[in-house]
Amino acid sequence: MSLEALNKRVEQDLSYLAFGGPDWVRVTKHPEGHVYDAVIVGGGQSGLSTAFGLLRERVSNILVIDENKEG
Repeated sequence: MSLEALNKRVEQDLSYLAFGGPDWVRVTKHPEGHVYDAVIVGGGQSGLSTAFGLLRERVSNILVIDENKEG
């Protein structure tokens, strides 16, 4: 199965879970810069699972930070 086909399959599977939609958290602004709704320290399995859970609950203004480079 190609990567493109796998991506389409993931999108289809997530649509069954009602993934996506408008965020329900109000945007917060601050004169000193961007305000995140959640900052997750650690991009390992637990951190990424937490980020995915927040996205499922329609909280997308999040930041995951990790000491390692992306990838």
